[in-house]
Amino acid sequence: MENWPETAINVTICGLVIVFSALILLVILISLFGKIMETVGKARKKGLASDKEAAAPQPAVSAVPAMPSAGEDEELIAVITAAVSAVYEGSGKSYVVKSVRPARRAGERPVWAAAGLRDNTRTF
Repeated sequence: MENWPETAINVTICGLVIVFSALILLVILISLFGKIMETVGKARKKGLASDKEAAAPQPAVSAVPAMPSAGEDEELIAVITAAVSAVYEGSGKSYVVKSVRPARRAGERPVWAAAGLRDNTRTF
């Protein structure tokens, strides 16, 4: 028990060296992984670009459906109103459909959500 301060100092120094060595190793591994993913992403984009050039041109197809005419629009509102009234039929309350607007496509995020996602997931 006469040399306990030396032992305590040695254990403390050894523990600090091990912890900081592990942290430095983790930082190196994470940065290497980020660089690997960046090169894979660039190669994938380059590969997609060359595939597009090699593919035969196809006629453009509109992803947005054509706007319904006035008669179709009124029919659509009538069908939606009937569906809402059928769902809430037994509740004793009356519901009114005030507006009908298209929903976002599956997988599409609002602008602010997409910006936050890009900001929080960019590489080092």
